[in-house]
Amino acid sequence: MKNKILLTLMGFVLVSMAVTSCLKSDDDTIYYGVDTSVRAFSIDTIAGKKYRFSIDNLNSIIFNPDSLPYLSDTLMSHFLVDTFNVAGFLLHEDTLFVAPTYTDLTGAINGKGEMVFTVLAVDQATTRKFKLNVNIHQQDPDSLVWKQINNVPQGLANARMGNKVKAHALGNALHIYNYSDTKEIKVYSTLTDNPSNYSWDETNVIGLPATAQMNNMAEFNGKLYVATAEGDVYGSADGINWDKDEALSGNISTLLAGSSESLMGIGYQDGEKVFCYTDTDATFWTFGERVPETFPTENISYTWHTTPTGVQKVTLVGMPLTSNTELVPWFTFIGDGWAELNTDDMYCPPIENASIVYCTDNLYIFGSGLDKVYTSLSGLTWQEVSSKFLLPEEISGQPNYGMAMDADNFIWIIVSRDGANQIWRGRVNKLGFAHQ
Repeated sequence: MKNKILLTLMGFVLVSMAVTSCLKSDDDTIYYGVDTSVRAFSIDTIAGKKYRFSIDNLNSIIFNPDSLPYLSDTLMSHFLVDTFNVAGFLLHEDTLFVAPTYTDLTGAINGKGEMVFTVLAVDQATTRKFKLNVNIHQQDPDSLVWKQINNVPQGLANARMGNKVKAHALGNALHIYNYSDTKEIKVYSTLTDNPSNYSWDETNVIGLPATAQMNNMAEFNGKLYVATAEGDVYGSADGINWDKDEALSGNISTLLAGSSESLMGIGYQDGEKVFCYTDTDATFWTFGERVPETFPTENISYTWHTTPTGVQKVTLVGMPLTSNTELVPWFTFIGDGWAELNTDDMYCPPIENASIVYCTDNLYIFGSGLDKVYTSLSGLTWQEVSSKFLLPEEISGQPNYGMAMDADNFIWIIVSRDGANQIWRGRVNKLGFAHQ
C-alpha cells in the first residue's frame, strides 16, 4: 500500500513537470532530472544548541563533525529531523521520507549501524544511497582520566629523590629534575606529543650551580628560570643547558611565577625583601611592595589564566604553611604586590607541598598524600572534589611527588617512591576532543 501511494504521488509530480515543460517549449521531448544530491540536513537542538551536519555528496555520507554531548544516545530513539532536502525524492526503508518528522536515529549512532536513505532522482531510475552518521561523545567530558606511563627508564624508576623532585613542561618536552644529590642535578626528558612511545633522555644539567633553588622554577617567554642562593638568575631554553642571566642577576631572593607578560619574584631593595617583576623582554626588574611575613617562599606552585575582563591573574601556593587550619593561596595581576585569598569558611585545608592548576575554568589544589583534590572558581572558597576530577587511587598516600601540566592540558604526576618511582599522565576528556 505504501509503495502504491508513493508511486501515485510521484506520478502527480511528474505529470505536473511534463505539463509545465510543454507549455514552455515547442519541443515535445521531456527531460527528467538525474540529480541525487542531498542539499541540507539538520536535527532538533540538544540542550538548546544546534549541531551542524556536513554533507559529503562525493562519498554519500551525512555526519556531524562536532559530536553530540555525552549520553545524547538516550534521546535518539524518537528524535526530530527538522530538515532533509534533496534534489528528487527521499526514501527510507522503501517509504517516502518527508521532513520535519520524528524518527528513530539509534541505527546511525557513531556509524555502528547502517541507517541508509535513498535519494530517487526525478527520472525515477537514478538513485543513490546516503549513510547517516550521528556522532556522539562516548566519554564523560568532565572526567579526568589517568594512564600510568610504563616505559620509564631504569635510572628514573629507581632514582632516590625523596622530596627533591621537580617537573616542568617546556614547549613539547617534559623535564623531571632530581636534585637530591648536592653535587649534581639530573634531568630526565621526553617529548610529550608521542604518547604511544615515550623516549627518555637522562643527563646532568649543564651550567647550573648546585645552589640553584630548584623547588622554585618559573617559565617565561619560552624559557625556564631559577634563582640561586647568591641572588643570581639562570635561564634555559631547553631545560638542560643553563646560562646566567646578567640583566636579571644580583639582588634576587627567589623566583615565584611567570605569565605571558612578565617573570615575577622577590628581590632585595634597601635591605628589605620586596616583590618584583620584569618587563616583557625580561631585561630589568621593577620593584614593588614589601613581602609579608606570611608569604610562602618555598616549593612554589603557580598557575595563571586570563579573566573574563581580559586581565591575567596569577595564583600560587607554597611552603611554609602559616596556619594549622587552612592553606591560603595568593594572587597578583602584575607581580608588584600579592594578596591573600583568605576566607573565614570554605577554605582549603592545610596541604603540604601543594600543587595548583587551572583547568576547565576552575582552580584545583592537591598535595602530599595525593588522596584529595579541592576546587574553587575564584580561589577564595574551596570544596573537596567528590567525582570526576580525581587522582589515581594507585598513588594515594604517597607524600613525595612532582607535578607539571603540558601544552596539551595533560597533568603529569611523578611519584617519588625510592626504588619504585611511578609516572602518571591524565587529562580531562573534553580537553582532548577534536571538536568542542
